[in-house]
Amino acid sequence: MNKANESAQFRGNFNFSIVDIQVGETLQFARDETITAQVVSNKKILFEDVEMSLSAAALTLVHREGLKWSTIAGPNFWTYDGEILSERRNRLEREEAEQDED
Repeated sequence: MNKANESAQFRGNFNFSIVDIQVGETLQFARDETITAQVVSNKKILFEDVEMSLSAAALTLVHREGLKWSTIAGPNFWTYDGEILSERRNRLEREEAEQDED
C-alpha cells in the first residue's frame, strides 16, 4: 500500500486547519453563494448567529429546500475562495503527497 492510500484510509475528521482556512474567514453555501457563514473555530462556523458544524448548517439549508435528508457531509456543500471544501482538502492532500514523493 502506498503512502497516499494510507493517508486516505486514515483520514481524520474535517477541520479548517487541514484546508488552510483561518478563523474569521467567510464561506459560501455551494447551492446559493449569497448564503454565507463565518469560521469561528477549527471545527465550527457561525451561521445565522448560531455556532454549529458545517454539516448542521448544510442540513438546515437543504431541509429548507424541501429535501428530507437525515445526514449530510458538510464539506461537500460549503465553498471557500470558489472551491468546495472537500475538493480543497483532496487537492491539498494530493499536493502534499506529491511533494513527499519528490
